[in-house]
Formats: sequence, C-alpha cells, structure tokens
Amino acid sequence: MAWAAPDQEVSEAAGSAPLGLKISVPGDGATRRASGSGVATEGSDYQAYAFEVLVPVGTPTDTVVTSADARVPIVDDTALEQTEAFHVDLSSPTANVAIPQPAHRVSILDDEVRLDWVDAAGQVLSSQTIGEETGSAPIRVRVTTG
Repeated sequence: MAWAAPDQEVSEAAGSAPLGLKISVPGDGATRRASGSGVATEGSDYQAYAFEVLVPVGTPTDTVVTSADARVPIVDDTALEQTEAFHVDLSSPTANVAIPQPAHRVSILDDEVRLDWVDAAGQVLSSQTIGEETGSAPIRVRVTTG
C-alpha cells in the first residue's frame, strides 16, 4: 500500500484534507493505522487525528482507498500566513502489508489577503494628507498573500 500521491495541497478554507491510499497488491483485509506529525502548528492549523483504513479482501491493485475517517481537519483562521505543511505517517500495518513510503506531506494554502495602501515608493501609508489644490490623490495598492 502506498499514498495515492506523495504530497498534496489543500486550501485552508477546505475544512479537511482527504487522504487516499493506493493498493499495491490485491487486498487481503489488511488494516493500516495512520497518525500525524506536524510541521504546521497542531491545533491552530490542523487538528490532531488518528485513523484506521481497512482494505477489503479482493480489492484490486492500483485502487485508491479512502475512508471517511481519513480526513484531517484543517483550521480556517484569519491570520495572514505562508503555506504551512504537516506530515501524515503510516504505521502499524497488519500481516502481509508493507509500507514502502510511510510519510505523506499535506501543504495548507492560506486563504487570507492583506491590502496595504502604499505610496509611489512602495511604503505603507498610515495616513495621507493632500492639499485641495492638487485636484486628485494618487493611490496605489499592494496585495500580499500568505
């Protein structure tokens, strides 16, 4: 059994990251348990979890197996952040199940955007004063994403 993909990206707004495993040999009723280790912050970026994936007897090779339990809850916060990641590690296989690559990386893509009012030099403005005789006020906006 292996991960359906070596890594995946999920939006912070998605609510959860579904995890899929690909069968490398015909299913024999094997059970795999998985647990997570965080690079992102557990509790504020994703929720702690543990789940079990059952492979039904006779499941064909290359079938992607998912489980309702194999969904890592993602926290949608309001902080402007860079992309953050955590790893899911497969463990505790039953008989006749090998784990060639136990680690799977999940990257959480931030969904916040910050708008700054900036001057022509790119400096963030806290306020701008302009005389009435000028007739117009040039405004530039810089968009920053996580």
